[in-house]
Amino acid sequence: MSESNKAKDTAEAVKALVEAVPVYQDIVQPAAKEIGGVAGDVVRMALAPIKMLVWGFDKICEWLTPELEERLKKVPQARIITPKTTVAGPALEALRFAGNESSLREMYANLLAKAMDSETASIAHPAFVEILRQLVPDEAKLLQVLTKPGKLFPLLSVASEIDSPKGRGSITLFRHLSTLGLEAGCHEPRLTTQYIENLCRLGVCEIPALTGYTDKDIYKELENRPEIQNLRNKIDSNQGQKSVIFYEMLQLTAFGRLFCDACVTPLSQ
Repeated sequence: MSESNKAKDTAEAVKALVEAVPVYQDIVQPAAKEIGGVAGDVVRMALAPIKMLVWGFDKICEWLTPELEERLKKVPQARIITPKTTVAGPALEALRFAGNESSLREMYANLLAKAMDSETASIAHPAFVEILRQLVPDEAKLLQVLTKPGKLFPLLSVASEIDSPKGRGSITLFRHLSTLGLEAGCHEPRLTTQYIENLCRLGVCEIPALTGYTDKDIYKELENRPEIQNLRNKIDSNQGQKSVIFYEMLQLTAFGRLFCDACVTPLSQ
């Protein structure tokens, strides 16, 4: 079979798949009771753009079909299979709401392409769609960096160690500082710590307890950042307090590596 016919068959298969998943219309329905007055007008104006962002069947099919054709164009026809509905159904439904976010929709397309290749279908876990639903575009950008081979991901936390007549203790004041958000080109790099904690919450990443790189020069850039220096100076200026640095590291979990293989890394040919 020629490549053009194979691509056409792939496109038809994708279209049939999208048609099989209900895409409900009028997702943003008017409230049961009309909101009146100026406040109601403001609310309606604020909600109006959502109608433009929610994708329908035509929009999903228009974008997804060529994307899957491109990813599957070098896959032998005998390997192209119908994806499991436990993966494809939720993924297509989720695209209605995430389709306008390019970094997220690319991950959905990667997952569906993996699910349609018999050699990679086993790694397309249904749980991956639920993880994708709980990511923001900046977190998708972080995962692009985390999958680069050979890279190290140091983190710093700063605590105030208190020594008083009542006893000794410590309070962590700054958690998991990283330059990862800047490297990834995040829209909100100041939220990198929260992004990292969310990826850990989802089981994609982990920060092993009491574990860091033995070469402390790896942490120099983080230690010299103004926010760390200012915080340490402030802590050390208080009587009975001493700043303490915890050297940490971020890494993908085994589950996270599988997730990245399915959703972040494009289908290898």
